[in-house]
Amino acid sequence: MVFVNNKLNSIFSNSCHNWSQGFHDTFIDNTTGNCKIYPPKICYFEILHGVFDFPKLFGETCEKIYTDPSNLLDYIPDKSAKFIGFPRTELFKLFPDSQYTILQHSVAKNIINMEDPNISEDIKNDVEVTINYYKNPHEVNIDLKVNHTLIKERAEFFEDF
Repeated sequence: MVFVNNKLNSIFSNSCHNWSQGFHDTFIDNTTGNCKIYPPKICYFEILHGVFDFPKLFGETCEKIYTDPSNLLDYIPDKSAKFIGFPRTELFKLFPDSQYTILQHSVAKNIINMEDPNISEDIKNDVEVTINYYKNPHEVNIDLKVNHTLIKERAEFFEDF
């Protein structure tokens, strides 16, 4: 019990060791001035940092994740597509399309073949992100659009908050 108590005291007393560290290797200058900031006694954010990081606990790293964009061709409806466009996710329904567990599947099933003559030009012109599989390496193009109708709808929705 004494060991556990000493270990916890050590963790709590050292939790604020870097409390003054800011962004990009900057630090709070707390040595001069009338507005001295007193250091906290316990920094709970530091104590809990990484506790709920389940990918780290299970040994997952970015290097282990297979992220080759060519595997998208396995999931899109038109398997012959070589120039694809991604759907506008901000237009997805919050439920169920935007749920964390199915967002990737919602995106994949709504990918369009940009060369398909049956898809209207209005839909193609609204696409922001495309991948060109004709080029090697594959070329990703991001062309951000402004949707004034959506901006107006959200402004009206949030003005009550």
